[in-house]
Amino acid sequence: MIKVVVDPGHGGKDPGASGNGIIEKTWCLDIAKRVGKYLTQGWNCIVEYTRTGDSLIEVTERGRIAERKGAKAFLSFHNNAFSNTSANGFETFRFSNGKSHDIALQNAVHASVMRFLRGYGITDRGKKAANLGVLRTSNNIPSILIEYLFLTNAREASLLKQESFKDGLARATAEGVASFLKLPKKADSFPKWTKEELDRLNSAPNGARFTRTLKRVIPQMEGNDILAVQLFLGVTPVTRNGRQVGIFGPKTEETLKKWQQKNGIKVTGEVGIVNWRRMFGEKKEEPKPAPDDSKPGAKPYIRVTINGKPQHAFERKDSAVRWFTDMVKAGDTVNIQR
Repeated sequence: MIKVVVDPGHGGKDPGASGNGIIEKTWCLDIAKRVGKYLTQGWNCIVEYTRTGDSLIEVTERGRIAERKGAKAFLSFHNNAFSNTSANGFETFRFSNGKSHDIALQNAVHASVMRFLRGYGITDRGKKAANLGVLRTSNNIPSILIEYLFLTNAREASLLKQESFKDGLARATAEGVASFLKLPKKADSFPKWTKEELDRLNSAPNGARFTRTLKRVIPQMEGNDILAVQLFLGVTPVTRNGRQVGIFGPKTEETLKKWQQKNGIKVTGEVGIVNWRRMFGEKKEEPKPAPDDSKPGAKPYIRVTINGKPQHAFERKDSAVRWFTDMVKAGDTVNIQR
């Protein structure tokens, strides 16, 4: 069976970046386990991890673990951070001397995740290549590094804390991996949505709730939820005995596909939880108070620039040196300061 290895960045004495109440090593372990869950529940594959607890693994060892395990794809998960808190967006990396299979994996995962993120107005920072140590030692297998938004950006950090958002990211990442590997779907595919996921969704203006995937089948699906979607899309519903009835027919499917394409959503002609959330929104989670960086003992960020261009921020100098040593070329000017 095809094996995928996922790598939660940092760990142990290396916390990675932190900001707005998020610690990178902890968040990355959480998202890695969610991606693994969706991959194994939705498709026939095996998922293994470079770490499953709070342990430190050397950067170059992570790729070697994937190779030893015989992985057909390797993904390293991270958060972005920078001293300028307006920095934002999503980006992916492949190794600078990578192969065509790295590009193919990057294309599939990046596109799948961005389809989800566009619904939240997230900036696409692009598909990039860099001489990263975590990817250098896995160059014989398709490998990418994912930067899941900026935890130093207040808005993006707020999203990164939301359970529904993390689930959406994990599903989108899993779908991208499955698409690249052409994994066979399990008969039951994804499990039904949890009660918590459904409860977070807003009702439609007509009071309808999302409880099922809406699509064109025979016999045709009917219901108040379909009526809500038709009214949202501007499709004229059928009238029976003087009242409107929601019926999922060819006109609804056609209009839905155009709406999905226009809004950067995967064109399926079906209304799932992502489509419903985009149409009608979800309840806001109570924000958690961010830590006061002005308090005594708060750790200042270590800023890194290469040739005068801001690159990243870390809490630990050894983390900064280890990470950016791999990105420096002969003649580059590197500045590391608090």
